[in-house]
Amino acid sequence: MGEGRWVLVRAGDGLKGKALQLLRQELAEQDLATQEMPGEAIAVGLAGGAAVADTVAGALRDWIHRRKSPEAVVLTIGADSLEVQRSTVDARTKEIKAFLQGNV
Repeated sequence: MGEGRWVLVRAGDGLKGKALQLLRQELAEQDLATQEMPGEAIAVGLAGGAAVADTVAGALRDWIHRRKSPEAVVLTIGADSLEVQRSTVDARTKEIKAFLQGNV
């Protein structure tokens, strides 16, 4: 994945090929570095601090609301993970941003 901080994004209920590619495309359209990863996941570069965390959190929130599946997205940075459910994604936006910035 190269140097810097990356967040691994996968769905709690199995993000599949086409959905994964759509999310990766949407993140790339926001000028975010992305990489396809083994095991039905993508990595998103977090260089850029709070602005990047805001962009990633917003893109994930919008994406999860537009889809039937997944019901949950799991974000992983190193050994730490945060699962976000569709039903709570709006209420947890600040927590998502803090997680992406390393403040949790």
